[in-house]
Amino acid sequence: MDSAGMAGVTRPPSEVLRERIEEVASRLADEARKRATWARKLRALAKPAILDDLTRLVKEAAKVQSALPRELRAACRADDLFAEMREYAADAEKRIRSRLGRELKIACEGAGLGFRVVSREEPVEIRIPPLLVSLDFRRGRANLLFAREVVVSARPESEAILKAHATACRRLERAFAPERFFDECLTAYRAALAARGRTFGERVEILDFLPYLAVEKQSKRFRASPARESFTPYGKARFAFDVLRLRKAGALARKGFRLNFGVTTGTTATQKDRVIYLEDEHGDGEYKLTVFFTSTGENDQDDYRADT
Repeated sequence: MDSAGMAGVTRPPSEVLRERIEEVASRLADEARKRATWARKLRALAKPAILDDLTRLVKEAAKVQSALPRELRAACRADDLFAEMREYAADAEKRIRSRLGRELKIACEGAGLGFRVVSREEPVEIRIPPLLVSLDFRRGRANLLFAREVVVSARPESEAILKAHATACRRLERAFAPERFFDECLTAYRAALAARGRTFGERVEILDFLPYLAVEKQSKRFRASPARESFTPYGKARFAFDVLRLRKAGALARKGFRLNFGVTTGTTATQKDRVIYLEDEHGDGEYKLTVFFTSTGENDQDDYRADT
């Protein structure tokens, strides 16, 4: 049969109906996929990373609300939910602030930990020795710091903060031998001097010194085969905590040498990547810029803050 004859052939009604069914079913499946995508975006708002961050919650909820078709929002009464989210975010900061301080103080007393309010202004700061807890209510975060460096973060809840405090202390309070730490610092200082062609006694920025000390702190496994998976991080917080322990042990001088730190001057105090805050057990201290060793004498004083 030629093409003219084919054009006149009538298609079976069942075939026409089948195609119509497939067409409508495809549209429904496509709509279902879109709705499933919107449902996933809505469910994502319930994740702690978003729900606890009030600023992010409001921002992300607005995005989802604007993406949902108006008729769909009306069908599932989604606009009521989005209004509830905004109301929740508006009240949550005051709600968390009003109860957390009281609950945290009681929890610290029960755990035998110190508790002292350092600042009631934003951000609210609380001292739970040896750490400072900085509370960001808008972002739903409690940062636990030593030497003004974040060691761990937690949700702004008393139980979560105390758990994070224990974790941070375990990270900082590792086995410590004052004499060994002093020798590691001296070796790292000499390596930093050699790398820059300087002579013993000159000052080296802590930024340049700390990487060499981090190498000294590595295990035998890392030394035998340096690899990322066997590297143990050693940052400013750990270093500052070890310096505090060295000072408390009265071991800043050894083998005829003394470890010293130079204070920041001028604009360097604002360049936080170059300096380190060396604090005492009460959280008081100064920003230091350099490290250097000197020969000891009979009149050496163990003055932690002196720029000797």
